[in-house]
Amino acid sequence: MAPRGVHRSVGTEKADRPTC
Repeated sequence: MAPRGVHRSVGTEKADRPTC
């Protein structure tokens, strides 16, 4: 679902997909 790296976007996951 996140083409930017689901495991890589540990600190950017909130900017890309606020799931945490």
